[in-house]
Amino acid sequence: MIKWIYGVVALVLLTPAARAETRLKLVLFSTPWCSDCLREIPELHRQLKEKLGDSYADLDVTLLAQTGKKSTDKPTDASAAEMGKQFGVEFKTAADPWRWQTFRKYFPTATMGIPASVVLDLEGNVLKACKPEGCSPHELSTFIAEKMKTARAPFSLYLVGEAVTTDANGKWLESSVYLIERKVIPAESRVEISSIEIGADKKVTRRTTLMNVTGNHYVVTDPKKSYEGTGSFTGKGWKWETWNYAVNFPNGGALRGNDELTDTALKMRKRYFDAEGKPKSLISADFAFLSPKTFEILAAKLAP
Repeated sequence: MIKWIYGVVALVLLTPAARAETRLKLVLFSTPWCSDCLREIPELHRQLKEKLGDSYADLDVTLLAQTGKKSTDKPTDASAAEMGKQFGVEFKTAADPWRWQTFRKYFPTATMGIPASVVLDLEGNVLKACKPEGCSPHELSTFIAEKMKTARAPFSLYLVGEAVTTDANGKWLESSVYLIERKVIPAESRVEISSIEIGADKKVTRRTTLMNVTGNHYVVTDPKKSYEGTGSFTGKGWKWETWNYAVNFPNGGALRGNDELTDTALKMRKRYFDAEGKPKSLISADFAFLSPKTFEILAAKLAP
């Protein structure tokens, strides 16, 4: 029934948007035979991990091979991966398919010397370019650490999906379509979740959930504080992979749930209990990512 009423949603689920929480991008130009690269890149790796801490996961680093094992060899993904192992770093590796042409894009007047690097924002704008004469691992890692601090801005995840409610025995009770904006605000240690529920009867219900975060734990409530619960996260800070929660309602009854977030989807599993602690209903929900614009269009279409 949901698909019949809201067929537009099914089309969106076929091409979900990517989850994006990366704050900066770093491209390192290197070759397997470069002695300066072998000395400086592992040191840069060490300093980045030390200075960024948990934020290291929000830096997208690519070690881009310009040649193969010899200066005359064409680079391949395999030789690039071997170079990463040789350097002893965790960076993503890739082969420049045009041999120095990507390098020339950022350093059009420079000689083909390495190591060289560029720091980019998420729109591809160059924030810093270290020419072949280079900047030290200390200088580059310090610059990135400062930029990452300023990049600690709120970010939102936009999702669409269907929630199916069954009774304690698995009998279907109802289904609803949800549009969700999950706004993560690291600087204020909180997460705001705004949801729009559209039932099969086309009734629209809007809700806001607040998560006040301390480390890997949080308190969950709503703006009116009509309920309160607690939960915990697993995974790196602000890029959590799973979380669980327990809520006891003032008028009796409780909620227990587990959510899982991947690069392409969010899964929710919630179980409600009555005042006597007996299972009452189960909600299973699966969501796909949307772009902000698609979310805006769907919200205007389904919940004007």
